[in-house]
Amino acid sequence: MAPADYPFSCTGISGYSGGGKKMIADYESPDRPAHSKLDAPKSYGLSLAHKHLPEMQEISGLARTPAFVPVVCDYYSGMQVLVPLDLKLAGTTAEAVAEGIANYYKDAATIKVHALNETLPENGLYSNAMAGSDRMELYMTVNAAGDQMMLVSLFDNLGKGSSGAAIQCMNLMLGLPKRRRAWNKTRALCHGRQALGKGFPPGGKGKLGIYLYAVSRSCGRHLCAQGFAAAGVHCGIRANHSEKYDLALIKADVRCAAAGVYTTNKVCGAPIKVDRAHLKDGYAQAILVNSGNANTCAANGVALAEECCALVGKALHIDAKDVLPSSTGVIGQPMVIDPFARGIPAAAASWRLMHRAAPMRRRPL
Repeated sequence: MAPADYPFSCTGISGYSGGGKKMIADYESPDRPAHSKLDAPKSYGLSLAHKHLPEMQEISGLARTPAFVPVVCDYYSGMQVLVPLDLKLAGTTAEAVAEGIANYYKDAATIKVHALNETLPENGLYSNAMAGSDRMELYMTVNAAGDQMMLVSLFDNLGKGSSGAAIQCMNLMLGLPKRRRAWNKTRALCHGRQALGKGFPPGGKGKLGIYLYAVSRSCGRHLCAQGFAAAGVHCGIRANHSEKYDLALIKADVRCAAAGVYTTNKVCGAPIKVDRAHLKDGYAQAILVNSGNANTCAANGVALAEECCALVGKALHIDAKDVLPSSTGVIGQPMVIDPFARGIPAAAASWRLMHRAAPMRRRPL
């Protein structure tokens, strides 16, 4: 499209949600005056040292840093990026650029490339046109003289953030198409059950419950990583949430090479101490997760975590040192073994049912 040393510039127009919680609070504050500076577009990054410049240059293969000016406006989400192109300086033609872009994205499931100088909707483009979508639309225009071109992309500034990346990573790890919306499909299925009077699955109202429901019911074995199966139960750790799962068990068919990344804080939960000890040999086979109690700063924390691993080992017929415990919830609360003693055998039994119903190929990741 252009030489690597072409002096590219671009302008990005975005909704205020791209600025994070503080900016959202500023724009949506009930104390915001009826007429304020926030009503007008705000340019920033005018020192031309925006944090995204290095990746823009790296991914685009440019020899020089592009000049990038972002603009935030008074609407929630949606983004428009404009890149002008001097065709004479770039040594190319509008037709060649348009053909190259169309060919590059021809197999992209979520990107639509409009024809060169296609009639624009409403004689222009609104920056929030793709808000709420994970799609992108590309427009290309050229002036009558054929020496200046404008490249425009429309997308949702929230669409490819950390949550979108998490879904894509999950899809890649599970062998699903990158564009498959497993989470949305599962959530819709759960709400569909409720609308039909069937209600959520047991524990399905919690995030852990819906995720495990996805693993076990929504897509069957296709939503389980090969060589792994998972199950969850409510065992009473979360005493005030009888409908939510509070214990999950994940097991690999065979011992797996394993590693951990831990907090650098000197104060850490008992499960982290046990995990470090159990991973010294670099192998593991099962993960036990509970919510409701973080098992942090509890007097008997390490002993209880080790006892839980022993219960898992007995229930699944594996070495207790191949079990990795993990806890999340309230810090500093005492823990007792009773709910685990009930829940671990129940989760193991549920795991066996899921494993038989959706057998995995014996190839752990």
